[in-house]
Amino acid sequence: RAVAATAGARLAVAFAMRAAMVTRQVYELERWDLSRSDYASFGLFKSITGIAASWGLAGPLSRRFCQGCGTEHLVKGAAAVAVVAALAEAAPWPRSSTGVEGLAAKAIADPSLLVYACVIFPLKTAAGQVATIALRARFTEVVPASDTAGALAALDVASSAIGVAAPIVGGFAFDGVPVPRQPLVAAAFYGAALFAILALFAFEKRPARTKKED
Repeated sequence: RAVAATAGARLAVAFAMRAAMVTRQVYELERWDLSRSDYASFGLFKSITGIAASWGLAGPLSRRFCQGCGTEHLVKGAAAVAVVAALAEAAPWPRSSTGVEGLAAKAIADPSLLVYACVIFPLKTAAGQVATIALRARFTEVVPASDTAGALAALDVASSAIGVAAPIVGGFAFDGVPVPRQPLVAAAFYGAALFAILALFAFEKRPARTKKED
């Protein structure tokens, strides 16, 4: 049960992340009306904040809590953070003006761009990495040493299938959804992953039935 719950949680997190990110570049370009030069600068800034979040949040949290039951709570918390961040991204933000030029001017005119780049994106990045690291560590703990190679091979096959299916599902889910409401679709994917994680860990803890009960 521990192996099944851990593997299922890893696949649920991977599916949600890939499905939610399938139209992310187009979404960012359209929502904030970014030019190519703006998006190049924006991508660099996101990379820096993503690295900072990984270094300052994902690493320390994983080292501190990836032991025993702490891993389970860490994964649940990371999934919940992803849901909250996506919902915050969907919240209506006031815009002081439109048609401005330059990334800095657009961030001032539309605070949602600044909040997304400095808070929401780093949080989602750190949450995804924390969940992935924690579940990877837990998987190696719960799988018997003699079965590690076979278990990892099976998980790789399942992950490859997720890599094909998740973008397809995400494309259908985002198709026709207005840009301001697309974060709600992403929140639905993250929420589904959180529900799957809660259900899988509850299944793991359920008492095993004895032969007499059967």
